Amino acid sequence: MSLKISSWAIAKPTPIVLLFLLLSLAGIVAFNKLPVAGDPRVELPIISVDVAQPGATPQELETNVARRLEEGLAGLPGLNNLSTTIANGQVSITAEFQLEANIDRAASDVRDAVSRIRPELPAQIGEPLVTRVDVSGWALQSFSVSAEGIDEMELSRRIDEQLGPKLLGVTGVQQFKRLGGAKRELRIELDPARLSAAGVSVAELARQLQLGEANIPAGTVRDGDERMRPLRVLGASTDAQTLAKRLVTLDKGRSIALGELGRVVDEGNEPNGFALLNGQPVLVLEVYKKRGASELKLAEGVARALDEYRQAHPEMRIELFEDNVEFTRMSYGGARDTLLEGALLTVLVVWFFLRDWRATLLAAAAIPLSLLPTFVAMQWRGFQLDSITLLALILVIGILVDDAIVEIENIARRIENGETPREASARGADALGLAVVAITMTIVAVFLPVSFIGGVVGKYFTEFGLTTTFAVLASLCVARLVTPMMCARWLRPHHGGEVAPGRMQLGYLRLLDWVMRHRRASLGMGGCLLLATFGLLSLLPSGFMPETRPQAIPVYYELPPGASLRQSVQAAERLRGAIAGVPDVTAVFAYERSSPDQGALRLQLAPPSARKLSATELEDQLRERLATVPDLRSNLLLGGWEKDMSLSFVSTDPGKLEPAMLRLLREAAELPLLQDVGLDQGRPLTSLDLRLRPEAAARLGVDANTLADAMRLATLGASDAALPRIVIDGKLVAVRLRLAGGQALSIEALRQLPIPTGSGGVVPLETVATIEPGSTPSSLNRLNRERVIKLEANLAPGVSLSEGIAAIEALPAYRELPPGVRLAPYGQAQHMAEMFERFATAALFGLVAVYAVLVLLFDDWLQPLSIMLALPLALSGASIALLLGGHSLNLSTVIGLLMLFGIVAKNSILLVDFIIEARRDGLGLDAAITQAGRERVRPIVMTTLAMVGGMLPAALGWGHDDGFRAPMAVAVIGGLISSTLLSLLFVPLVYRQLEGLRQRLGGKKKDKPMNEEQQAC
Repeated sequence: MSLKISSWAIAKPTPIVLLFLLLSLAGIVAFNKLPVAGDPRVELPIISVDVAQPGATPQELETNVARRLEEGLAGLPGLNNLSTTIANGQVSITAEFQLEANIDRAASDVRDAVSRIRPELPAQIGEPLVTRVDVSGWALQSFSVSAEGIDEMELSRRIDEQLGPKLLGVTGVQQFKRLGGAKRELRIELDPARLSAAGVSVAELARQLQLGEANIPAGTVRDGDERMRPLRVLGASTDAQTLAKRLVTLDKGRSIALGELGRVVDEGNEPNGFALLNGQPVLVLEVYKKRGASELKLAEGVARALDEYRQAHPEMRIELFEDNVEFTRMSYGGARDTLLEGALLTVLVVWFFLRDWRATLLAAAAIPLSLLPTFVAMQWRGFQLDSITLLALILVIGILVDDAIVEIENIARRIENGETPREASARGADALGLAVVAITMTIVAVFLPVSFIGGVVGKYFTEFGLTTTFAVLASLCVARLVTPMMCARWLRPHHGGEVAPGRMQLGYLRLLDWVMRHRRASLGMGGCLLLATFGLLSLLPSGFMPETRPQAIPVYYELPPGASLRQSVQAAERLRGAIAGVPDVTAVFAYERSSPDQGALRLQLAPPSARKLSATELEDQLRERLATVPDLRSNLLLGGWEKDMSLSFVSTDPGKLEPAMLRLLREAAELPLLQDVGLDQGRPLTSLDLRLRPEAAARLGVDANTLADAMRLATLGASDAALPRIVIDGKLVAVRLRLAGGQALSIEALRQLPIPTGSGGVVPLETVATIEPGSTPSSLNRLNRERVIKLEANLAPGVSLSEGIAAIEALPAYRELPPGVRLAPYGQAQHMAEMFERFATAALFGLVAVYAVLVLLFDDWLQPLSIMLALPLALSGASIALLLGGHSLNLSTVIGLLMLFGIVAKNSILLVDFIIEARRDGLGLDAAITQAGRERVRPIVMTTLAMVGGMLPAALGWGHDDGFRAPMAVAVIGGLISSTLLSLLFVPLVYRQLEGLRQRLGGKKKDKPMNEEQQAC
C-alpha cells in the first residue's frame, strides 16, 4: 500500500511552501494571542444557596431552614449532590449537578425552587442568595495596604473608592475584595439603665427611626408663576450631632433626645475579622480575574495601575505578598524551557545516528512546523496555555519528529544505496506512507477519546486530548508533505559515521535469530513477563493526585466556640511565634475564617529551587512546632485547602453517627499511616436559653417572637435593612442601633433589658422570662439530606490515598459501624474511583479504536494483534519505572499510560509493514522477518530515543514542575524503553506464529496490492 501524496508534494512544492508559510505566520499570531493561565478553564454546574439568620443556632437553622430548602431542591433534574454547612447564623447549601447540565438552566431551576419554598421559611431570615460557584475562584494576587498617619477607616475608603475602581479598569480584572478595615457608620449606643428609666425598648426606637429618619418625596405643586415644583419631606439627619438631638416619643406624651439615651458616634464600624501580615495589622486587597483572561497580561496591567497610584499617593504603601501569577509564570517558563530542552535532545539523537547536518536540520524543522499549526487549532477551539495544554505539548515534543525521522532515515539510506535525492525521497516516502499514517492514526485513536471521557477528570483533560491530536495530525502533514519535498532538494550522499548503529544492528540480528530458533522458549518467557507485569501493577499504590510542591501551606486553627476576636488574634500570634525560624517559611498571613473562633494562617514558602528542607522535613518541623501551642486545635492542610484524605460518613440518626465516629477517630489516630487525624465536626457551644414565664408573658402580651426580636436588636443591633442610611458629604452612611457593649452584656444586664409589652409599655426581661444555661453544636454539616461527619487526615510520607483508605476500612470501628451509618461515595475517594473508571473506559475504547484503524489500514484481521502486543510490553517498563521512582498510580501516571497505548505501537507497525511489503516483493516469511529487523532497527531506536529525549527534561523535573509532569514522563519513558527492547524481539516472533496459525487454519494468505481507492485515501 502506498500513498502518492508525497510524490505530488515533491513535484509541486509551491503550494506546500505557501500553505505552511501561511500556517506558520498564523501560528505565530495565534501563539501571541493565546491567554496564559495556571489552570484549565473548567465550568462545573455547581450552584450555592446562602441564607442568613443572625443569632440562630445550627439546630434551629437545620430544622427551620436547611431541611426545607433541601426538600425543595432535591427533586431538581440532573442534581447529583446536596451538601449543607450550618454555622454562625448562616446556612450554605451547595447543589452539584450532572456535568452535562447547563449551568444557566441549573441556576434558574435553583432560584425557582428557592422562590417556591420561601413562604415556608422563617420571616426573620435574610433574602436567600443564589450564586454560581467558580471552582477556580481564588484571588489571583493579594496586596497588603498601609499608610503612615492614615486611620483604618480612611484607608478602607481609599481602597473602596480609589484603588479598587482603578484596578477594575485593568483588562481582565473581574472584581476586587478588601479584607480587614472598617466602613464609616453612625453608631447609636444605648444605655440599658437609661432605656429602663425612660420606659422605651430598643425595638420601639428602631421603629421610630425607620419611619422618621428619611427624606421622602411628597408630590408636586404649581406656584404663582405657573411652574411645577417638587415637594419633599426632609426628616433625615445630616450628621451625628443632628441625629443625637432627634426627639423620640415616649408614653404619656413625653419625648426625649436620642443622645440622652446613650451616645451617637461617627466612626468606623467594629471589625468583624482581622488580617495580620507577619504580625502587623494590614488591610488586604485581593484581585480576581475574568474567565479566559491571560494571567500574565493581567498581572502586568495591575502592576502598572498600582505604580500610577503610588506616584499619585506616595504615602500609600502597597506590597504584593501572595502572587498566584508567579506560579503561572514559573510554570509557563518551565514548560517553555522543557520544550526547548526536549527539542534539543531530540535533535541530538538524530545527529548521533545520521551524522548529517542536513538531515538533522530537516528533522528539527518538523517541530516548529507542527507546533505552529497546533497553536492555530488551539486558538480556534478557544484553548489557553495552561498546565494541561502545556503538559500535552511537552509530552508530544518527541512524537512530532517521529514521522519525519522515519522518512528521513529511509530516504537517507536509499541515497546511500545510490538513488538520487529526488528518487529516494519519492520512493522512500511513498513506501512508508501506510506505516506513517498508521502510526499517527493509532495515536489519535487513543488521545481523541481522552477528550470525551466525561466526569470531573474529563472536564480538565478535554484540552489535553485535543491538543495532542492537533499536534500529531500536524506532524503527519509535515511528514507526508514537507519532509519529502525538502529531502529531495537538500539531502546529499553522506558516508561514514555509521559504526555504532552497525554494531547495534548486528547484535540485534543475532538476538533475533536466537529468538526465532527458540520460539517456544521465547514465547514462554514472554508469557511470564506479561504475568509479571500485572503483578508489578498490583504493587503500585494508587491515589487521585501526585504529591506536589505547594507555594503555600494553610494552617487552620480552632478556639473554643464563642471565643472573641481578640482571643483569635492572640492565638494566631502564638502560632506564628511557634513556627518562627522554620526554614523556607518566608511570610505568615493570618486571618479570620468564618467566625472569631476559627482562624487560619497561610505560610508562604520560598521558591522550590531555594528551599533548604525536603517536603517531609518541612512538614515534620511545622507539625512539631504547632503541637507545642496549647489550648487550641490546629490542622496542617498539606492537600492545599483540605487534608490529604477526607472520608464522609452519613446517617439520618445523629445519635448513632456521633458515637460511631468518635470510636473510629480513636482507632484511626493510632494508625502509623495517618497523621493529624481529626473530625470535621462542630464543637459544643454553651448557650443562654431564654424560657418564657407563661403566666407573666400571657398577661403582658409578650410572645416568643417579640422576645427574640428585642434580644436580637439589643445584642446584634439594627442596621441596613432595619434602618435607613443617612447622606453625609454626598455619601450614604449606615446607621446602627444597639445597646452599649452589644454582645458583651452581662447576664445581670440582660435580666434588666426592657422588653416591649402588648400595651405599648416595657418591662424588664426577668419579668417575662428566665435565663438558663444550654448547649448546642457550633456547626452542623449535611450531605444529601443526612447528617455527615468527615474523618480527615494527612498521609504519612510514602503512603498513598488507597493505602490510607484501606487502613481505615480494616479498623474494627469501621467494620462494626451501626446500622444506618455508612461511608458516602463523596470527595477524594469518589474522585479517585471515578478517575480509574473513566480512564479504564477510555483505555478500552482506545484499544478497540487502535485495532479498528490497523484492520482498515492493513486489510487484515489477524496481524494487527501482533502490532498491539507492544501495549502490554510497555506496561512492564512503565511499572518498573514508577516503582523505582516511588510514584503511584494517579491522575498523572494514568494519563502517561494512556499515552503509551498510542505511541508504543509505532515500533510494531514499522516492523509488520516492512514484513508485509517484503513478502509482496517475493521474500519468504523468515527472510522477510530478518530483513525487516535489519532495515527497521535503526529508525525504531532513533524514534524511541527521540521521544525519550523529548520527555527526559520533564521526567527529571527540569524547569518549574509542581510534581505533576514528572510521574507522567517517567511512566512514558519506562514504557517506551521496555516496549522498544521487547517488541523488536517478540513482535516478529508473534507475527511468525500468527502466520503459521493462518496457514494451518485456512491456507497461506496472499497479500494484495492497494487498489486505486485505497491509494486515494
